[in-house]
Amino acid sequence: MQKPSTSPDASLTPRHSLPGRVSRASNQFAIEKLLKVEPIFTQIGTAQTLLGIRPFTVLHAGPPFKNPKELPKSIRSSLILTALYEDWAQNVEHAISLIEGGLINMLPAQDHHCVTPLAALISPKTALIGVKDKNSNLHHIYAPLSSGPPPDLRFGALNMGCLETMQLRDKKLMPLISQAIREPIHLKEIALIGLSKGDELHSSTLHATIALRDEFVKALEGINIDANHILFLSTLMQSNPGFFLTFWMAACKLYLSSLEGVDGSTLVSKIGSNGESIGLSIASNPNRWFIEPATSPAGHRFSHASQSIPIQGVVGDSSVIDIMGFGGQLTHQSPDVFESLKDFLPSSLKIRPNIFMCQAHPQFSNVKGILGNFDVMTGLDVDKVHSSQITPLINIGMLADDGVNGLLGRGVYICPAKIFEKALCDLK
Repeated sequence: MQKPSTSPDASLTPRHSLPGRVSRASNQFAIEKLLKVEPIFTQIGTAQTLLGIRPFTVLHAGPPFKNPKELPKSIRSSLILTALYEDWAQNVEHAISLIEGGLINMLPAQDHHCVTPLAALISPKTALIGVKDKNSNLHHIYAPLSSGPPPDLRFGALNMGCLETMQLRDKKLMPLISQAIREPIHLKEIALIGLSKGDELHSSTLHATIALRDEFVKALEGINIDANHILFLSTLMQSNPGFFLTFWMAACKLYLSSLEGVDGSTLVSKIGSNGESIGLSIASNPNRWFIEPATSPAGHRFSHASQSIPIQGVVGDSSVIDIMGFGGQLTHQSPDVFESLKDFLPSSLKIRPNIFMCQAHPQFSNVKGILGNFDVMTGLDVDKVHSSQITPLINIGMLADDGVNGLLGRGVYICPAKIFEKALCDLK
């Protein structure tokens, strides 16, 4: 695979939009490809088995790091735990020496058909779920299998309890779920259930998780699995209302990957952040990352989270959900999420997607939500962002910038306009 570029860009001057006829024709062709995608969950296995990841190699969220020896503290904590879990290091000090010696190869997950949430890392033993398109031969998209409640690697806290969580995920949960997918699970239908009950499918996936749990339980009961195993799975998913998140991350990345390779298209096909940088790619140049510094999300902290702890720059690949048209773009349709973020939301919340997205997605049109019917707009266009200077919202967790305190609260991040300018300039 061609190595993604992280340059250039010191100085950019505003440009006029692309000739309408060129971008409209390319974007229409790209959107037609996206609208045909139907994501189904069909695979589960280790990253070593599914991707061929070798020892001392780790996939992370967002674009490449400037210097893998000097990582954001949440990523550093997750990498220490990963080195211990994979038996690359004998103790914390040994893991730190591997990191500082540059002996662990850090690669962007999205450059390898993967997405990963927050500070979660993908290493050879990691259990991955695989999502494919029912209607085409698009490459599978992979994401880490969720587990139970914290401690969890994705929160970027150096908590040794994460090792037990990872062990449970890979040794007990993965084999059980593998028996529940003898028939593919259609993720669009589960997403629609979540949307109809108030999920925006990023910060809130409670109802979609319940629907997915019901699918698993039904499948396992159909093959006479021990009732105790079914109870274990059901209880675990009940304890983690965000269990569906990585499934929907993989589905949204699958939708977006269908855009890649369309010459002249100004649609965003990739977005993610690593704590130091946020990056995106466009359909006409999917192997190039356009990058800006990652500032912190804004939001209220949990009651136990000290106000004195700095919030790290935005981190995670889950922003593919928001760029697809869910998450931040549907905050006003999710009462729970809206209530928690309302002090940090722009007044133009409801109309923003109509400004920078191409059209309503037919599979998610006239959704019967708890606040009334609504459409999901899709096809994020950098040209439209450039013209309006209105950028997408990303609903995402706020992580502590100390690598110790983990998740501090639920947040929202407004994408920087300059990153879209950089991508548009590349097309000139």
